[in-house]
Amino acid sequence: MTASVDLQLIDGLGLSYAPGAEAALLDPSLDPVFNDAWQALVGTFPGQTLVPLFDQVPVQDLADLVSAVRMGGDEPPDPFVWFTLACDEAVADALVAAAQALPMVVFARKRTKVFVAANISYGTNPDAARTLQIQPAPNGVDAIYVWQVAGGAGDGARVADIEGGWRLDHEELVAANIRKLSVFGSDEVDHGTAVAGILVSGDNGVGTVGIVPNAEFDLVTENRGAGVAPNSLAQAILFAARALSSGDVLLLEIAQPFFAPPTAGADILVEADPAVQVAIGLATRRGVTVIEPAGNGGVNLDAFPFLAHTRPGNPAFVDSGAIVVGAGELTPPLLDSWSRTFSSFGSRVDCFAAGSRIVAPSSSSTTALQAFGGTSGASAIVAGVAASLQAMTLASTQATLAPADVRRLLGSASLGTLPGDPLGAKIGSMPDLRQISRARGLMRVLPIGAAAIGGNALLIVHLDADNHLARRHFTLLTGWGQPIPTPAPSDLFELTAAQPAVTSSDEVDPIARLVFDAFLSGPGGIHHIFWDSLNQVGDVTPPIAPFTAAAQGRALAAVRPFLNLVVLAAISPEGRLVVITGDPDVLLAGTSAPLVLDNVGAYRRVAGPTIVSRAAGQADIVTIEDGGGLSWFTGTFPATIGTGWSPRFTESSGVAFDPGARPALLAMGDVLLAAAVGTDGSLRATTIHPATRTVDAPIEVDPSVAIDTFGPVGLGRAGQNFVALGVDKQGVLRAATRAVAGGAWTPLLPVLSAIPLSPLGGVTAVTIDIGIMAIVVGVDGVVCSSVSLDGLIWPPLVPLP
Repeated sequence: MTASVDLQLIDGLGLSYAPGAEAALLDPSLDPVFNDAWQALVGTFPGQTLVPLFDQVPVQDLADLVSAVRMGGDEPPDPFVWFTLACDEAVADALVAAAQALPMVVFARKRTKVFVAANISYGTNPDAARTLQIQPAPNGVDAIYVWQVAGGAGDGARVADIEGGWRLDHEELVAANIRKLSVFGSDEVDHGTAVAGILVSGDNGVGTVGIVPNAEFDLVTENRGAGVAPNSLAQAILFAARALSSGDVLLLEIAQPFFAPPTAGADILVEADPAVQVAIGLATRRGVTVIEPAGNGGVNLDAFPFLAHTRPGNPAFVDSGAIVVGAGELTPPLLDSWSRTFSSFGSRVDCFAAGSRIVAPSSSSTTALQAFGGTSGASAIVAGVAASLQAMTLASTQATLAPADVRRLLGSASLGTLPGDPLGAKIGSMPDLRQISRARGLMRVLPIGAAAIGGNALLIVHLDADNHLARRHFTLLTGWGQPIPTPAPSDLFELTAAQPAVTSSDEVDPIARLVFDAFLSGPGGIHHIFWDSLNQVGDVTPPIAPFTAAAQGRALAAVRPFLNLVVLAAISPEGRLVVITGDPDVLLAGTSAPLVLDNVGAYRRVAGPTIVSRAAGQADIVTIEDGGGLSWFTGTFPATIGTGWSPRFTESSGVAFDPGARPALLAMGDVLLAAAVGTDGSLRATTIHPATRTVDAPIEVDPSVAIDTFGPVGLGRAGQNFVALGVDKQGVLRAATRAVAGGAWTPLLPVLSAIPLSPLGGVTAVTIDIGIMAIVVGVDGVVCSSVSLDGLIWPPLVPLP
């Protein structure tokens, strides 16, 4: 079996970086002792020749990489002093000893086999019910929160993964943005499949969701192919670093075996190998954030002199710039805090993440999931955090953070979750994307729920930055009122990020009052709160429908066809369109079971349905099916035939709509007007005729404008005009009008704004007597509004006071 011995030579020899570099030792300008010593070694080990260790990268490209780092103000490690010797395994130890004795050799070491840094299902229950890694702190890194921050799902981010192999036909990965950057052979496929899924599993209605499902994911094997010495991690790192750009993330799913007692058989961080440390240092100085597992087996990285070059504070310490990741497990029996059980640890470990109970794809079949773990699982989670942070920063500033800044933020105790014994654990804190994004001023944005009260008044309901309920009223006479205080315990109750559904009603029996209702997703399922003009207010904490009734993170829609009947439209966890009904006065006493309106169509990707009532006892729903079809349903109450709901009606033009942009629906007498965004970004409007059960072919409002497909669009009426609104891909609110009597749509003209808008918030449109109000959200999370009398002339959008 062939082995490799890696050498670091002293500076100043001036050897060419090519095979046979030892020939330059004959240069008369060099001390002859160098060549004499080399010839003595060759006499003992015939046929030896110096081969560049970093031979996977052309010499000029390697020089350019070093120069680029130097031009950036850093002094990079010198890769041109690293060579390797090939030998039989039987003589490798003797060759190491002989090479280390050479006067021109600083360091000599037998290259050891590296392996994946996790034991699958280590110490975990394979039937773990929760996908911990995406959950809010303290259980996870709260990826769910930043999916509503621009870039938070990994848009524009790039992660390269170095390991053995992957199963790319798994249903979680087939639609992911994955590229084989440099792949030779296949090994440890179950491991790679899990890591890929932790990062980029798609939001496709099956299995789990990756931390950054929209990121690019590059594959690089540690195996460098035929003719290259095995265990060539340093070469793989430099190859990947050359292909990556500043702001990208490089994940090393590899660990270094550890043989010292009492933890022989464990593994440690790979930069224990100085050649690997050099390669990592070049990558980080190029602007690439490198994520490195601390290793498994409980090794104290501060306890061994041969690891001094990895130990901060030691005179021999060399900072590679990598983020070193430990792992934690939830402490039984309450599972309410984290502890270090198997992870390697020490002063070099920057942060930790879950090392067990990680739900991830398995290579055993194209649909299988597994409970993954180890510092490999933890490192994949942290790589997702780094990619999300870089993507959010890029979306906000058009620039990315330096690796040192990423490491500082991910390792900050004030921006993460500490283990139960932080000083004893020595694995840092678990980064919390919610806290990190807010500390960086990267605001989470959600669409606003709103409803007209009557006349020239309306109300809005939304969630604040902590997912707490926020409410405000508006009247034309007084303008926007101050936020309405929410009494305990509702004031601190954390709801689920989604657009609320809002209704208002004017009651006279048993007492005259205005009643306002908001329906929201929450930890218990569907939650409800009412308040009225008599200053009565309900409690949002108890659910009115169970967790199984409606999917978390999808918008709800609500309407009251009668004063004593509320109809909710929702998407079930199984991806079906459902309706739920109840008496608004006694919702806590129970609502109906979810009624599935469409047993065939899939609605897993839709942002949410929309619902209106054309007349007493009637309700109409429009939503977008996963395949892009616009679906319309109409219902009558009380039901006279069957459930009272029609089958699905669709328009037949074949236009594909994007389910990510919630459609708008407006009742106008006996017909309906709907608006939705095509997959091409074009806002389209269509008329629905309930009397004939037909849907007109959709009409492009303005083909020259691309509306963003993340937020809702709006419809309303202002005077004699219908008004269609949407936020374009540049974050500009656009409005177009069409005469109620018929005719063509005007162009989608921009509405001026005092602050940049977030497409994630879309637009909420409310028709009032005087015209139409548009409500949007700025990139800083500030709610803005503007009122138009005719939909053509708009005052600038301004923040709510």
